[in-house]
Amino acid sequence: MKSILTAALVALTLLLPAAAQNRNLLQLSNTPLGAGIGEVTAAGNYAYVAHGGSGIDVVQIAGPGAPAYVTTFRPYAGLANIDISDLHVEGNILYAGNLVPNGSPTPHTGLFMYDLSANPLNPTLAGTITWGAGANHHLGASTSHFCINVSAGRTYAYLCSRISNAVEVFDVTNPALAEYKAGLRPPVSPYGSIQGVSVKNGVCAAAWLEGGFTLHDVSNIAASGIDWQLEQLVNTTSLLNYTKYASAYTYHTQFSDDGNFLLTTDGRTYIGCRSWDLRTITAPMTPLVQTAQFTSPTGARVHDLRVQGKYLYVSHYLDGCRVLELLPNGQFRDVAQFDTTPTVAGSGQWGVTSVRVYGETILVTDVNSGLYSLDLRDTIVIPKAEWKKTTNVLTIEATSTASPSVALSVSGFGPMTWNASTGKYTLTVGGVTVKPATVTVSSDIGGAQSAIVITR
Repeated sequence: MKSILTAALVALTLLLPAAAQNRNLLQLSNTPLGAGIGEVTAAGNYAYVAHGGSGIDVVQIAGPGAPAYVTTFRPYAGLANIDISDLHVEGNILYAGNLVPNGSPTPHTGLFMYDLSANPLNPTLAGTITWGAGANHHLGASTSHFCINVSAGRTYAYLCSRISNAVEVFDVTNPALAEYKAGLRPPVSPYGSIQGVSVKNGVCAAAWLEGGFTLHDVSNIAASGIDWQLEQLVNTTSLLNYTKYASAYTYHTQFSDDGNFLLTTDGRTYIGCRSWDLRTITAPMTPLVQTAQFTSPTGARVHDLRVQGKYLYVSHYLDGCRVLELLPNGQFRDVAQFDTTPTVAGSGQWGVTSVRVYGETILVTDVNSGLYSLDLRDTIVIPKAEWKKTTNVLTIEATSTASPSVALSVSGFGPMTWNASTGKYTLTVGGVTVKPATVTVSSDIGGAQSAIVITR
């Protein structure tokens, strides 16, 4: 994976000893931002980092002089008590969730929406979801996490509300006129606390900590809303599934790219990530089948994960950033790791708190040491590259630290084949009448190695 960053590396705030658990992830930069940072998102040449009560930090991640901290902007400048908890960019709009502190003197606003199109360094506030500003806006007036989903040309914000302890859904197609649509919650009480939410293909997955998770059909969310004559909620969403498993503490949810699996994280030690087969749904109250679980040997807690293709990018607190491959059968394979706190172990909720894949760069935030950019790269060794003059046969063998989940290929000669019995990739090519001086083996996750071809 080639980085979009081309500038020199920024000085590290944390020196990494040789014993650090860094596999197949290369650090490109580290931009210190002070303590207390959280989620990261990006647009254009800039990353936007949630910084709690300080607001939103802006880091230039591409272009001349990058990477570098640029500025911080803050809602309700001059007033105390905001807590920017989550960020997302969709189109030209930066969405910022605000977990309003108790007793806050600022207006109770759960979501800020900024237009980045004119000035990405000092964007215009295009709209908010604020207590009293619109019908049922109070339900979204304090937000811990959220997701943005575009469906049938409309944009919806699914907010994890600290006011109602439910997923509150708003149509934010026009940020200045946010419209309340529906509330989603489990069918039984008590059901835990809302913690995370994601939407894909008309299905909303909500995490409820000790309450497990729910799946709701939101394919017709546009028809939800308030019937003003009857003064009641017209809710066209329907419950697809409620899974409450033993010792659940479901933190976040994401769907696989193909929609076949739900990926969840748990906020307990020695739990990690789980995958669930969505193809086994038979009835709303029938628990899903768990297909796999990844648990770190250190027991570190997991915060969140993002899905890009076949890979899961996991913010694993004191285990750093991990990359897992999701196999077609729903199993996990550990592919890569980068530890931002190699000298600290345990199950505390610090270390890596957010991971986003932006272009071909992995953006990672550490709660204390700032914003990192990483590159996913394979380490390849070529133990054999030989040409037999008598038969005109070229034979290449290679090993990979990410095997067998990656695809290796030889430049000019084609893909290699994984051999499980030998633990190597091989390629045999006949009809090579002229011995090549060298061969180069490349990995589909990035990284390459060349070797001199010998004659046998």
